[in-house]
Amino acid sequence: MSEELVKNLESRIGSLRKELSGLLRDVKKIESEIKRKKHALALCNALLAYEQGRPIPTAIFPAQKAHAAPLGAGGALPARARVGNAVLETLKDAEGSPLTIKQIIERLTEKGVPFRSKSPYRSVHMALKPLVRRGLVEKLSRSEYRAVVSG
Repeated sequence: MSEELVKNLESRIGSLRKELSGLLRDVKKIESEIKRKKHALALCNALLAYEQGRPIPTAIFPAQKAHAAPLGAGGALPARARVGNAVLETLKDAEGSPLTIKQIIERLTEKGVPFRSKSPYRSVHMALKPLVRRGLVEKLSRSEYRAVVSG
């Protein structure tokens, strides 16, 4: 084959790949829109069922994923999870009263929770971030937190 033919074919293959990539993006957008509209339709049907006194279909509720706690060496929880659980329990024990990070550290130390890090303040601060993100803890100010009381 001549070099000109090879270059021509490579150019054509490149343009076809770009076109295919664009089409795949369009397909993903359409699939996302279909999924969103199916969910909206399911919610409308659930509302209609509720209005008519029929049971609400459970299919509209997202399935709860079972989150297995990641285990460290020897089957023990990683230190990050242990500190996070201890922080959450400490805030729950405060019964809705806000606590600063320093107060949390004092209470954890009284309970005998070991801190292996150089900075317990940073450990507690980093343990609070996912708790706030998951809605289990409220951040009231720069270093003041409280457990979310349900009910």
